[in-house]
Amino acid sequence: MDTSQLVEWVNQLRYLPHEMACVEFKRNWDDANDIAQYISALANSAALEGKERAWMVWGIDDVTHEVTGTDFSPATAKGKGNQPLQIWLAHRITPTSDFHFHEVTHPKGRIIVLEIFPARIAPPEAVK
Repeated sequence: MDTSQLVEWVNQLRYLPHEMACVEFKRNWDDANDIAQYISALANSAALEGKERAWMVWGIDDVTHEVTGTDFSPATAKGKGNQPLQIWLAHRITPTSDFHFHEVTHPKGRIIVLEIFPARIAPPEAVK
């Protein structure tokens, strides 16, 4: 997806009445273990519900769904042992689950979109 498509998709997600099994909103949050757990849970939910993707979006209030912007940066965030977050996550989720971080400049603030693809072979699990 290009930036304009991501902005439009984020706006559609914001109009949901509440978070769903395949959609999670966060403001600023960077706990590597928790992110790994969420990726596993969202990938499993997408598979169970027959969805093409699940989404975790930083910079959105989880109650009002207003854009708040975020300081979270997956490019500079670290996993355990000071390892880059994205590499750390890829090694902690088994079987491997496909996911991609996107930085989006929304008209109301900076947003990070984590696009998570459904589990394909077996339910992924975050290993601590």
